[in-house]
Amino acid sequence: MKTIAFVRFRTLTGAHIYKEALALKKAGKYKLIIVAKIDNRKMLEEVFDEIIDLRSSQEKQLIQEMGQKENAQKHHYRLKQVVNLFYKGPIKKIVKANEKKRLARIIKKLSKRVDAFHTVTGTDDVPYIVMKNTDKPAVFDGGDFTGISKGIKRLTKKERQMERYCFEHASGIIHKGPPFEIDYYRKLGYKINCPILHWLDYCDQNLFAPKDIQKLSSKDKEVHLVYCGSISETNKYLSNYYIPLGKIFTQQKIHLHIYPNPGQWKRGIFKEYFALDKKEKYFHFHKPLPYKKLPQEIAQYDYSAWIHPLGNYSRSGIGREKYKVAIGNKLFTYLEAGLPVIISHHLEYGKALIEKYKICL
Repeated sequence: MKTIAFVRFRTLTGAHIYKEALALKKAGKYKLIIVAKIDNRKMLEEVFDEIIDLRSSQEKQLIQEMGQKENAQKHHYRLKQVVNLFYKGPIKKIVKANEKKRLARIIKKLSKRVDAFHTVTGTDDVPYIVMKNTDKPAVFDGGDFTGISKGIKRLTKKERQMERYCFEHASGIIHKGPPFEIDYYRKLGYKINCPILHWLDYCDQNLFAPKDIQKLSSKDKEVHLVYCGSISETNKYLSNYYIPLGKIFTQQKIHLHIYPNPGQWKRGIFKEYFALDKKEKYFHFHKPLPYKKLPQEIAQYDYSAWIHPLGNYSRSGIGREKYKVAIGNKLFTYLEAGLPVIISHHLEYGKALIEKYKICL
């Protein structure tokens, strides 16, 4: 039986990784290991035979304390301490340097007993560290390729070097977007000669919501939209768009329900979202739910939202090409819930897919 080790610093909700691992597990030919900062152990234990948690003991303790707080707003400053300690502030460089050294040691040790590594982008230094510290095959999985997501010209010299190294030294590449996603890098002169697999996330037949779930609109005779996924509290990122969007819907007496990413919930508190939820009848900011519970929960609404403005690229943190290739797991959660998708026209690949199958507005 072959052994494959999945490696990523943070799993967040881990739906993309989970679905890939589930497909391999069903084949019955592989032992699966995951190396990451684990924030969803229960779900990952279903598909992985071994879990190696990269969190430090102090970080685990703080995260656990955060998870025990019943009123997230009340403990805002405690959460900010954790964010400052591990994601910001002067200690960040030291923490990250130690994390990378520890990961390199783990990869070298694992190389003696695994047959291949599966490295997931998000921070390209992780795939880079893996490839630099093993002689085993390593797959480069573009959950979100850094250059195309941020804009290649906005990457630092080191970021460009690491991403290029991964493309040119990977034993295989997995990507979710259209062929343009790989052609984008080839046009930049990257020598990509390994096998390439186009692999979308998919609907899990065990998660489809029952057809007889009662809609809220059948009770209040009003329209309910839902958005699931990443949000932001700062205007720097387009994911903050659901604040002004919520205000627009509120003026039209249309309900907007937000379910944030569980991993984000642990990293910070979204005061603006809480405030609007408290003030406006038609804006609802929900606590995040486990990935597997989402479809049945959101099936009570009428439509799902995958809406983003084109915005100011210099401030958005998103590369222009990102809109041509973007495809997230939220689409498949929406389909599992049986909801039509309202999508922005400039999300080209997502728009083409859901227009093809006639599941959008």
